[in-house]
Amino acid sequence: MVIKLTEQISLKTSTEISEIRHISKNLYNVDDWITELKKRKTEATRSSYKSALRMVLSDLQKTVEEFLAFARDDAHFQREMKEYFEELPLAPLTRNLRIAAVQSFLKYANIKYDSSTIEADRSSTLQGIFDVEIPSQKKLGEILKNADVKARAAIALLAFCGLRPMIASHLCVKDIVDCTIEDGHIKFTKFPVRINIPRNYPGNKAKVDFFVFLTEQGAEYIEAWLNKRGNICGNTKIIGRGKRATQYWVNKAFKQSAFESTVYSLRSFCDNALDRLGTTKQSFYMGHTGDLHTRYVMRKKLSPERIDELRAEFKRIVEPRMKTTYYRSTSDFIPPSALGR
Repeated sequence: MVIKLTEQISLKTSTEISEIRHISKNLYNVDDWITELKKRKTEATRSSYKSALRMVLSDLQKTVEEFLAFARDDAHFQREMKEYFEELPLAPLTRNLRIAAVQSFLKYANIKYDSSTIEADRSSTLQGIFDVEIPSQKKLGEILKNADVKARAAIALLAFCGLRPMIASHLCVKDIVDCTIEDGHIKFTKFPVRINIPRNYPGNKAKVDFFVFLTEQGAEYIEAWLNKRGNICGNTKIIGRGKRATQYWVNKAFKQSAFESTVYSLRSFCDNALDRLGTTKQSFYMGHTGDLHTRYVMRKKLSPERIDELRAEFKRIVEPRMKTTYYRSTSDFIPPSALGR
């Protein structure tokens, strides 16, 4: 019988909670499922799925074997799981993650499960392509004006470099090529700034080494944030604390500017600015695998002269399409003309 979440929350003793946690650790054949997911899911997604399934088993107080046996009783299972997911007092994104994890695991076990009957908010997984607003340069300027110094640094990496939040959270100072560190403070030496993205960074879905350019405006925000912290070194993470922290700072800035969209709209902003470079370079800078032409033209050891050519091209074609009104870390309005830009 399904233990309703409201009943579970009412448990008082640590012993009862420990017993539930012990039940959820019996995941011996779940590891095989996670291994199979390596073919099409990132490490972060696999970890989220495993954690989500563990929470479902904990809520239902079932082992893996009991859950699979329960799932084979199709009519009863569909009814009980519909009730379970509809009553979950969680945000839609968290609920949908649990639904996706259950669907994936049961598909691996060759058990059919239809989640379409669940009457709950599924907007975060069924979001249409026209529901996500991409900020204009003017709107991005407003967002940057209302953001604090750390949020501006996070926005710079997503909007001006096109990085995924997961990659941005793992980026270190040593990945910035065009900079020097003196007395724990950073100084940029060339603009746009080149930043290397290693293939082994979480969030690098293509698993390839690539680099991006950061506009002079974005570099200003990164410099302000890092120098405010002080005592930085090569291993200092620019944002740090994982994907959720990066998303938190960006969403906070969105809220302060009454801008309702997803964090990934900033990545779309960058992608739109890059489209005049052609698909080969656009795919490379966005961290995509790209076609054979991308591999031959960009995924080679490029000479310093070639990199400078790409830098000049980026500054001439892309940077004007990203540029917004400048705001220093004090949030004071400074016209670009006053900065000699």
